[in-house]
Amino acid sequence: MQGGLSNVYHYYNLKGITHINKLRYNHVTKTITSYDNQYLVTRILDLDFNSLYPSVFSGIFNKNNPYTNNRIYQAGGLTSYFKCTSNSSKQKARDIIMSDDRFNDKGQLFCVRIKGHIDEKHIISYINLAPIWRKLTYNNSVEQIGEFMYNKMVIQRLTVDKPTTKLTSLLSTHNQYMCFTSYILCFLIDYCNLIIDDIDSIALFDKHLGFESFACTMMNKRQDAISQHNDTKSLYYKLILNSAFGGEGQNNAKFDKISFNNARHASIKQLNQCHKATRKLSDYIYNPDGSLSEEAQHMVSESLRQFKCNKPLQEAVFSLDNSKFWYLNFVYNFLYKCIDMDRVHFRNMDTDSMYLTIAGSQIEGYKQGLKYVIKDQWFYDLHYKEWLPWDNCTVAEEKKLMGLTTESQGENIVCLTPKCYSLYNGNEQNDDIVSQVNRMKGVSEKKVNLTTNDYIKCLNDGCNINVTTNKLQMKMGILSMISMEKSALTGIHNKMVVLSNGCCAPFMYGINADYYLID
Repeated sequence: MQGGLSNVYHYYNLKGITHINKLRYNHVTKTITSYDNQYLVTRILDLDFNSLYPSVFSGIFNKNNPYTNNRIYQAGGLTSYFKCTSNSSKQKARDIIMSDDRFNDKGQLFCVRIKGHIDEKHIISYINLAPIWRKLTYNNSVEQIGEFMYNKMVIQRLTVDKPTTKLTSLLSTHNQYMCFTSYILCFLIDYCNLIIDDIDSIALFDKHLGFESFACTMMNKRQDAISQHNDTKSLYYKLILNSAFGGEGQNNAKFDKISFNNARHASIKQLNQCHKATRKLSDYIYNPDGSLSEEAQHMVSESLRQFKCNKPLQEAVFSLDNSKFWYLNFVYNFLYKCIDMDRVHFRNMDTDSMYLTIAGSQIEGYKQGLKYVIKDQWFYDLHYKEWLPWDNCTVAEEKKLMGLTTESQGENIVCLTPKCYSLYNGNEQNDDIVSQVNRMKGVSEKKVNLTTNDYIKCLNDGCNINVTTNKLQMKMGILSMISMEKSALTGIHNKMVVLSNGCCAPFMYGINADYYLID
């Protein structure tokens, strides 16, 4: 199961100070170089997809989708599965993947395990936003993550030189078999020069458009609520949409059964083949006369061989992969075709959003949109309304399924780790910082009073920013308020190779961190 990707591509971008930073790959020397071009940063633009998961499972017509007659179909029942153990079975799987039917409504939905890589001659075109978004297991070693981040982790007494698994941006499958569904794999092959090295197995599915009515109806109701300025109702329909894609596929609680038992029952459950772990929660409590007051309590975790899931898992798998396909489709089939990417730098991203660093007009204010970085005005004018909102557009046009909207804009940004960033105006020297957006995963920045200065301090000093959080906990029938100190801001980003200039570069198979250079 491949969840939503959250990643950082550069630690900081400051208006009028930092330049647009890019990566280049030399296939002869096998080196990756980070360099600044001539364009100065003027602003930061945050683009968010409108209900990305409902968009991709809605199956509505969109001419920017090159596959299956411009609709994204959802997977139905399993129709066929086979292991690719011979040359003939591997060729059969390749024929299914590369069939011309993928462009019309005869296209077959599949999930396939492959090894693959992007053609080395084309890596330079994709290295700034590596398009293979998959989990990778690797060691937190200095050779893998680089000296800069390794030393930072050692100073903060974090685990190093141990295997870890992260969802990250890659340029190959690193000689591992990885699962891909039909839309994302076809896109990587057709538009990102992915070469399939080997095929392990393939599963074929029926396809359907059964969620179209639900997604469109709920989105229309949400748009109406926004038009009526009814924030509560808008949020209600948004939650219905965003929780309907099959999130049970990622909910570990569905697969693990947790129970609380006395010592006798705990010892019995430990004999079960499903037993996973046991943890003692409390000791025996005795009365003054020596009689037993309360038995010791144990928490037992069992990994069930069978479980109930109300939504087919393939719906979750395809929705997650299709959202990645649609994200990359916007980047490579819209931005790259009409925007001067020498003036744009991918700053950080989340499942359904992207922060773009832009070198636009140095005279006009920071709310410039994309108008000063357009290289193909004809293509932009022809297609931008299919993706983006425009001045005086209606709520339905701004919040349309399959589209994006401008969530926020600012002058500067500091991003310490995935889902941890501060967008702000002004600068530190003039002491006129105005926070636009502060984000920190797992911590409410309002409750703990995190400010932009905390993010800047963490970046400049390389220190931890700790906060105290409060939460309610029920134990032995008693409700308590628990206060605990936790690290809120760390600056630890080990999903990529982080260089001392703040650039974050993707891992490349067979190339260690010594070959990542700064120009």
